[in-house]
Formats: sequence, C-alpha cells, structure tokens
Amino acid sequence: MVAATGLQRGGLYHYINGKEELLVLIHQRFIEPLLEESRAVLATDDPPDATLRALAHVLLKTVERHRDQVAVFLREWRNIKDDQAWETVASARKEYEEIVLQVLQRGSDEGMFSVSDHKVAAMALLGMINYTYQWFDPDGRVGADELADQMSSIFLHGVMDIC
Repeated sequence: MVAATGLQRGGLYHYINGKEELLVLIHQRFIEPLLEESRAVLATDDPPDATLRALAHVLLKTVERHRDQVAVFLREWRNIKDDQAWETVASARKEYEEIVLQVLQRGSDEGMFSVSDHKVAAMALLGMINYTYQWFDPDGRVGADELADQMSSIFLHGVMDIC
C-alpha cells in the first residue's frame, strides 16, 4: 500500500476513520453506478426476459470495471456487517435486489416466468454473476458481454414458463 499510494504505513487512516469506512467507500464506488444504470434498465418497457438480460449485462460490466473493489468488498464485507456503516451498504444492496425482484415478479405476473420463490431466484442470479470476480478474465476467451449473455440464457432457461 505504501508504494501504491505514496502514504506511509498507517497514513491512509489520517484520511479515513478505519477499515469500516474504507469498505463503505469501496462499496459506494461500484454500487452507485450499478444502481443508476439498473434504474434506467428498469424504466424501459422491455419485456421481463430482456430486462433481466440487460440487468445481467449491467452487473457483469460493473464487476469487470470495478473488479478490484468488488473483490475486496465481497471478501471483507463481514467486517462491517455488525457496524453502523452496514446500514448504508445494506440499503443500497437491498435496492438492487428489489430491482431484480420486481422484474421476476413482473415476469411471473405476465406468465413468462415460472418461479415459486422470487427471492431464491434473485439470489441465484446475483450469486452467479457477483462471484465472477473470482474467475472471470476480461482478456480471456469470453468477454463480459458474451459471458452476460451466456449466464442470462442459463438463468432464463431455468425460469421461463415453457410448458
């Protein structure tokens, strides 16, 4: 950290109050653009399957753009789970989850999706994409957009009411 920031060991804590604040700031750096883009996707009149596909693209592109921040946050979030700072993080994460839940509910209401538990379906989609930071290589054989398409297709084939 000394070489990367030019600060002396412990100097970072002159500018922030501790690890908890740093984790919140890291989270804000990627969640705010994710929410902004996801709200815009939700505001379209696209059918639920296209909306979920677009949300998957937004989330995976966020993971790609903010890979280091996502990795640090997802590895360390438990350190602030019992802290007052968690309220801000939980609120933003809940909003994103609600966006996905709204699309799943709309798809069920319109007869497009066959989902018995929207919460489980939302967590499955989010878990599938959130943890790509562990293995996805943006310079690898599959780019973010292609990967988002593949993952969306896998998920949508699992929830589409095709019977």
